[in-house]
Amino acid sequence: MVIAGRIQRYIFLQCLISLMMTLGIILLAILLVVVGIAGTILPALPGLPLVFAGMLLAAWAGDFQQVGVPMLVVLGVLTVFSLAVDFW
Repeated sequence: MVIAGRIQRYIFLQCLISLMMTLGIILLAILLVVVGIAGTILPALPGLPLVFAGMLLAAWAGDFQQVGVPMLVVLGVLTVFSLAVDFW
């Protein structure tokens, strides 16, 4: 009985740690997207690459369930295209 309780506590703590890591990654992704959107207005910040990095991080945190690889490829191509137009 004591061993079963310890195993349950260990499994619970592992799930809690995993959840906290996922939430931390999602919060970092949200921060990157918000700073990236601000960067589209402020000239000192690279806006579009930050938005793309935030979306990539959010997709990775969600195991590419909501945002899939094809959508990330489209976003990446649009990001590269917009950077080329911006610097051209």
